[in-house]
Amino acid sequence: MAPFGETATNEDAQRIPVKAFDRSHMPKVYPYYGASGIIDYVDRFLYSGNRLLIGEDGANLIARSSPIAFIAHGQYWVNNHAHVLADNGKADLVYLENVLAHTDLKPYVTGSAQPKLTRSNLDRIPVPLPPRKLQETFATATRHIAELNDRQSAALTYLDALFASLQNRAFRGEL
Repeated sequence: MAPFGETATNEDAQRIPVKAFDRSHMPKVYPYYGASGIIDYVDRFLYSGNRLLIGEDGANLIARSSPIAFIAHGQYWVNNHAHVLADNGKADLVYLENVLAHTDLKPYVTGSAQPKLTRSNLDRIPVPLPPRKLQETFATATRHIAELNDRQSAALTYLDALFASLQNRAFRGEL
């Protein structure tokens, strides 16, 4: 076990919020991340490469209606509503993303009207820390399962559209 703060390098100090009005006048080139994912696009980036983003505030920390942790890839901007963590060699970011997905955050979240996961509380969350190679094997399997889920979802969408088309044709007497 290790405290979360030892498993990755926190890069919160680089975050800069950009007002919605200012974003509305920018070319939409790079993703602009908030607590729950991409909320807009901006004309420049702050981060390059893979980072684990973790929602810092909002009801989603408790409700979990969307993932509270996710990996950002490429070049992007992050506002001050998401913690930003880089790989420091101790833990695979996909592994950490999954650990957080299965961790009860209620003991670490403060505030009732506006729940908040402070950096100090995030840093003290205990993380099971198997050998890095095992974490990477887990991450590879997790990515493979996610790809299968995406393909399955696309197939279901296609089948739903096909069924709707057949049903429409049947009701019009074209079959």
